[in-house]
Amino acid sequence: SYGFEDLYKKSTTKKRPENQPPQAKNLDITKNFELTLDDILNTINTEKYCNACATRDFSDPMFAFGKQFAEADEIVIAAPFWNLSIPAHLHVYLELVCSQGATFDIDAQGNYHSLCKAQKLTYITTSGGPIQEDHGWTYVKDLATVFWNIKELEYYKAEGLDIAGNDIGQILAKTKQEMV
Repeated sequence: SYGFEDLYKKSTTKKRPENQPPQAKNLDITKNFELTLDDILNTINTEKYCNACATRDFSDPMFAFGKQFAEADEIVIAAPFWNLSIPAHLHVYLELVCSQGATFDIDAQGNYHSLCKAQKLTYITTSGGPIQEDHGWTYVKDLATVFWNIKELEYYKAEGLDIAGNDIGQILAKTKQEMV
């Protein structure tokens, strides 16, 4: 709630000329499908998932997020810094998105090939304390480069938001300025 919407808007509009309409839709993964991530997690099983990937049958709702991700022009992830990483639901979402045959494939030589349109990924995080190592960003960056071949990666953080005496407005303003 520490200005995520402002940070998101800044990151998605910083390079667009003022009079040009946005080229990509802003998608909220929690509102675009009849099923929620919780619904999917309650019904998914490993055997079903593996069989679907092996047969390239991505009709099951568990692959809806992967299909949406593969079609996105740009990826923006905004998540709080959570136990040195990302929130568990975001991790599960990324695991579902990262499905062979849906968002990437592997050739006979073992090389990965992206099936995603996006060439840019922006990752925004906030933290109550200092961020010394962000394993969540490392994980997302590795997925983006290894599986999805996304070349343009941006990382922004607003940290120390819960430290007594810190000026939250100043911290957020500094992070927003970095996005310009």
